[in-house]
Amino acid sequence: MTLPDLPVRWSRPRNQLASLSIVLGLASVAVVFWRWIPIIGLVFSVAAIIVAIPAVVTGHIALQRARDLSGEGRGLALAGLVSGYFTMAFALIMPVVSAVLFVIGAAGFAHDNLPDWLTYFERLWSEVTGSA
Repeated sequence: MTLPDLPVRWSRPRNQLASLSIVLGLASVAVVFWRWIPIIGLVFSVAAIIVAIPAVVTGHIALQRARDLSGEGRGLALAGLVSGYFTMAFALIMPVVSAVLFVIGAAGFAHDNLPDWLTYFERLWSEVTGSA
């Protein structure tokens, strides 16, 4: 008894972690740009970092697997790594930049308005104490 000639199916090995890395990386980029919402922006920055860390980890593992699979998924893994690292850098640097800009703005506001406040308090003090 002989078996009929069946078509042989050959499937190319896939690097599924590379696909997961790019999906997580792009999701983290999408989340980090919501950080400009005034009150809950810091929550979005933290959420973006939480999503970016697995993107970076899976990207590094996918790059190692890509070497074994003759380059399969290397581009996706690199894109996931780049987007993950970009998100982490952006989410960590932007609160510092925002704080510095706030301090600069507050210093400028105080410089412009402090003399007016001081003269107001001097007048108020002279009225309260009765000195002229």
